[in-house]
Amino acid sequence: MKESYVKKTAQAAKWIWDRKERSVDWNWPVLTKHNPDPETLGFDDIISFQIFTILERKGLIEPFVFENNGRQISSFKLCLHNEKEWEFIQHPPTGFRKVLHVILWFFGGVWRSILWVLTIFLTALLTLIAEKLLE
Repeated sequence: MKESYVKKTAQAAKWIWDRKERSVDWNWPVLTKHNPDPETLGFDDIISFQIFTILERKGLIEPFVFENNGRQISSFKLCLHNEKEWEFIQHPPTGFRKVLHVILWFFGGVWRSILWVLTIFLTALLTLIAEKLLE
């Protein structure tokens, strides 16, 4: 189930990015069958809402409220300044890149990972030396 969310989020991000110049009410229904655009993705309502939640958490869209005929309407604006994040979400890592991405995320980066391994090695070496000296 999670894998399908990753693929659908990537597909939706690409669809949105390709239409970023259009005047569109950017809200989750644009990804559903309720969108009259013949190129709509036709996702379920819940999946579309979740995808917009993911995009908002990643800072790719921002909510805003505007007034139309005395009614307040909620929508989203696209944050196009972070092209690297848009590119990443459109092409999520797969295979070895996915494993590497999880490892790097877990350890907080390459340098922390290297430092962590060196610390373990140094601790083992010092323990071995201390044991030899105490014999």
